[in-house]
Amino acid sequence: MASNNTCDILEEARFATLMARAGGGFVPGADALRVATFGRGLSEGALADLAVVSLTGTHQLPSYDPIATLIFASSGRDVILTVAAGREVYRDGRVNNVDEDRLRARMLELNHRLNG
Repeated sequence: MASNNTCDILEEARFATLMARAGGGFVPGADALRVATFGRGLSEGALADLAVVSLTGTHQLPSYDPIATLIFASSGRDVILTVAAGREVYRDGRVNNVDEDRLRARMLELNHRLNG
């Protein structure tokens, strides 16, 4: 997993900036965000890969710089929309192309089989 057990790329970007500081270096939030998103931009005619993150949570206040708020106060739990290859795959807490209840049941079944 590129983003460890939590699969939270914002958490990884935060750790990268904090680890750099701990080592005496400095990685600006914008650079951490660019690396976390592979430096992608949108170009005309391209299918969009994007995530919309809400910056309105109490845990994100006060917010003076949206990038700093995204890196240092936000997490994957703040994502409200994800689009991959131009198709909406996640909105408001639900994955659109996966039966989450069935997936959850299958994961519990596999866990039971492995750990008996």
